[in-house]
Amino acid sequence: MKNTIKDSPIVILTGFSTSGKSTLVRKLHSRLGDTFIDIDTDNKICDKAGVKHIYDIYVNHGPDEAIKYIEYTESAVLNDIVNINNKPVVVAAGPFVVLREGWLELIEKRNPYIIYLEVRPEVVYDGLMNRKLEQMRDANAKKSQYFRSWDNNFTVQLTTQGYTDLPRNESIENITQHLESIDSLYRRFRHTIYNVDQLRADPNTEDHFFSHVIKKLDL
Repeated sequence: MKNTIKDSPIVILTGFSTSGKSTLVRKLHSRLGDTFIDIDTDNKICDKAGVKHIYDIYVNHGPDEAIKYIEYTESAVLNDIVNINNKPVVVAAGPFVVLREGWLELIEKRNPYIIYLEVRPEVVYDGLMNRKLEQMRDANAKKSQYFRSWDNNFTVQLTTQGYTDLPRNESIENITQHLESIDSLYRRFRHTIYNVDQLRADPNTEDHFFSHVIKKLDL
């Protein structure tokens, strides 16, 4: 698809939660410094809301309002990216950014290079469990009736006793269903795919990834 705006190149990392998008962007920044603009959509959402973590928005406002806020803010971030032209850009995109208003406009106007980080459901589950350990240390969040609501229909379910943990096998089944529902969109827009297991296990694969991104950024 031909660019209608001739601006700095944009690389977008897509993929499900815990696929390592944010980590890879941080590593890239440690290699390249300020030669590019790094945008993490989750961080942008937190900055705008004045909170440290996405789950704080759920804790403070409940899941319904939190989802609306996240959808609105992600769309606003996409609109902002369209107009960036002073430096190359690398985006760590939230798992559902490909569904947001503004996504197709960004594709049409800027033709970003999109990398899909493909991750297994078991890896997602382990990542969510690691995040849970961090969240459990947040004493204020634990007081909220909405604590753990951000994992609803993934690793917890809402019962009369509140949000309760699901067994590992049920959690992985839920994650698998969510992955299958959005995988076709990731694949539709991607230019290339990297397997998360290989990226994490093989330094050569990670080096190839960074070299590939740097080339696409014209750096």
